[in-house]
Amino acid sequence: VSFLIVCDEGKEHESVMRLARVGYDRVAGYLKGGLKAWKQAGNKTQSVESIQAADFVMHYNKDGKVLDVRNDAEVARGLVKDAIAIPLAALSNRLHELDKQQHYYVYCRSGFRSMIACSILQKNGFTKLTNVSGGMNAIAKTKVEIEVPAEA
Repeated sequence: VSFLIVCDEGKEHESVMRLARVGYDRVAGYLKGGLKAWKQAGNKTQSVESIQAADFVMHYNKDGKVLDVRNDAEVARGLVKDAIAIPLAALSNRLHELDKQQHYYVYCRSGFRSMIACSILQKNGFTKLTNVSGGMNAIAKTKVEIEVPAEA
């Protein structure tokens, strides 16, 4: 059983709607009291490091690989140079293409799907993960090199 805690109290319905938009439409419910209640009950938690796009500039080509989890149409408009593009909807079926020993900087358009991707990766044994907050929207405003993939 996996749990995804993604919101502050009172934001449950919005979170369910956002999850449905990216293909996770079987949400069984939410935990009353949130993460605090979970921890008070003695349950384990995991977290994912997040960095701002401005900080990503210092890392993206030096100490890890970049994973873009946007859909194909978004990627066609441009992606971080040398990024691996695997849409979030296909990630679970394409995990074999990634190295569990590698550090991945994960991004999407705004940062929501990339956090889901990090959760999926964690669940499958990936431990070196960093979410890029703000996603491509924020990355595009930095000096990170963006490339447009050649048409197939």
